[in-house]
Amino acid sequence: MKQQNLLPGISLPAPRPSRPAETPPAPSPAASAVPDTDTWSPQESLLHSAFVFEPAGTAAEPVLILGLDCAQPLREGLAPARLRLIEQADVLCGGRRLLAAFDDLPARQLPLTAPLEPVLARISHLRAGGKKVVVLADGDPLFYGIGTTLLRQLGPEAVRILPGVSSLQQACARLGLPWHDVICLSLHGRDDLTPLHTAVHRQRPISLLTDARMTPDLLARHLLDRGVDWFAMHVFEHMGSDGEQEHHLTLAEA
Repeated sequence: MKQQNLLPGISLPAPRPSRPAETPPAPSPAASAVPDTDTWSPQESLLHSAFVFEPAGTAAEPVLILGLDCAQPLREGLAPARLRLIEQADVLCGGRRLLAAFDDLPARQLPLTAPLEPVLARISHLRAGGKKVVVLADGDPLFYGIGTTLLRQLGPEAVRILPGVSSLQQACARLGLPWHDVICLSLHGRDDLTPLHTAVHRQRPISLLTDARMTPDLLARHLLDRGVDWFAMHVFEHMGSDGEQEHHLTLAEA
């Protein structure tokens, strides 16, 4: 493994003075009998975000990030070639909803949960050990998705991406909008709405990815309070699921 960077607050110890080489003692029978387990100690958990495991010997297969089209049933809508890639995986990683669609397969399941650092370190470790790792993602993994994070963590040579249809593409298709003309902003976990203030004056459609805090109601009130009343709002909820809803509203109605 190679050292990526140090966690905040951790510094390397000062180098020790060189000493004559000593012959290491022979391992005791008890020590040599300790099994090689696949567990992580608390000490190792501290290093999850500071190290990337690199394979020794032959090159390991890239981690495959597979985008699933959530506008149709997850499994039934998969092309046969993509389904085979999932079936051949040793490890499946993803959100619990995506993993549940493939829980009958023999692959080990690794939920993608926050904080991400321990999960990403585990993916790197499994890949270094020769495992075929497939990460399941919604839509396009490079559209505000896990693909960007894994590329930054592992490097482009260690990642292969097969995108699906993004939520932006799905929404624009239903509205008949060319999505390359749409300004897209993600408000997940954000407080600064300055990019939205700038975008509303560019006379182009705006796509907003919201969360449980930045709701359509809050955003509509925010815009109306600032005199922005020339937009209609199209709200898409749970696209592709049984609970999907679609609403077309004025800002005042929203």
